[in-house]
Amino acid sequence: RTSSFTTATTVNAYPSAAVIESGSLRAGAHSRLAADDDLFYEVNSTNSGTRTASWYGVTTAVPNSLRGLRVTYAGRNSVSCSQTVSVWNWTTGAWVQLDARSVGATEALVDKTVGGTLAAYVSGTAGDGEVRVRVRCTHSSSAFYARADLLRVSYTR
Repeated sequence: RTSSFTTATTVNAYPSAAVIESGSLRAGAHSRLAADDDLFYEVNSTNSGTRTASWYGVTTAVPNSLRGLRVTYAGRNSVSCSQTVSVWNWTTGAWVQLDARSVGATEALVDKTVGGTLAAYVSGTAGDGEVRVRVRCTHSSSAFYARADLLRVSYTR
């Protein structure tokens, strides 16, 4: 009698690019997001209205047939601001919030499992695509900067 089963493999992947939605690059490159090592990717907030620093990491070569998806983010900010970590849903065309909290000068770790139809979070419908994870922070009155230390997308195939 033969038994046929597939062993699940978890892969840790890191952004191949970072895209700033609001604010401007202060320092660093997306490659600094590959380790929790106090080497930061930093984004300045906007300077008027509700101050906002918003960017997303693009992780490529993620299979559409994934069986598990987890997002890990570590970062801090120069002032306490309202931070959200979200993942892009390609089916609905909207960001899905994974975590929301106030984050200041002390580094905060976000480690969340993504639920629902996992293939919706990977671009395309077959083969490999990309996963986008956004970090957005807002503060009402003063400019600030966000310091990202680690962004990891772990998927099970």
